[in-house]
Amino acid sequence: MSSIITSTWGLPLTNFKPATPTIDLSCHDVQSLCSFIDSVSLKEGDQWALINHHWYEHWREKLYSDAPINNFNLVMDDHLRPGISINRDFSIVPHFIWEILKLKYHGGPDLIFTVKRTEDLFSLELDYDIPFYLNCFKSSRRDTIIPVIAFNNETIDSFKRRACNSLKININKCKVWDYYHHSKFTKSPLKEDEVVSKSKFLQNQEIFFEEF
Repeated sequence: MSSIITSTWGLPLTNFKPATPTIDLSCHDVQSLCSFIDSVSLKEGDQWALINHHWYEHWREKLYSDAPINNFNLVMDDHLRPGISINRDFSIVPHFIWEILKLKYHGGPDLIFTVKRTEDLFSLELDYDIPFYLNCFKSSRRDTIIPVIAFNNETIDSFKRRACNSLKININKCKVWDYYHHSKFTKSPLKEDEVVSKSKFLQNQEIFFEEF
């Protein structure tokens, strides 16, 4: 008879022995884990993990028995891969569920994020920042578009430094313009101390670097 251990989230798990390098999960265990994942809600301060959506859906359908979890399609260099989205590329599970799955199936890498309040304070979200591309060009080479990664939580100054490096221009000798609909969208250049999210850029939107 398998022993029953209750997790810190109150979920009973059979054969769960954290001290061992691997565990066994019965069909009943998998069903219990799935039911718990479906019922639990985000709570401020809790940690959740991103997991490969394709692997996760197959696991829920019990099509995988020993295949390791592969999250490498969710990352690029030292950050999340641009353009990924929930329920297409990744799913989310409570951190302790991730640890159980990793103990059983191995794999990775770990992509752990904390639940936080949104800016309006009315809802909750994970604190991951999925980057996106902005199409940048400079006044001396308007015909050359270079995609540059941007993060919603970084400042315009941080993005500008990365873009200037790609465009090979002096960061102190240019102004950055929102070039939505192929024209200067605002009356003044972007403010470098503001965060990128405030500008509400769209994926692949044009950004104009005016040299002087």
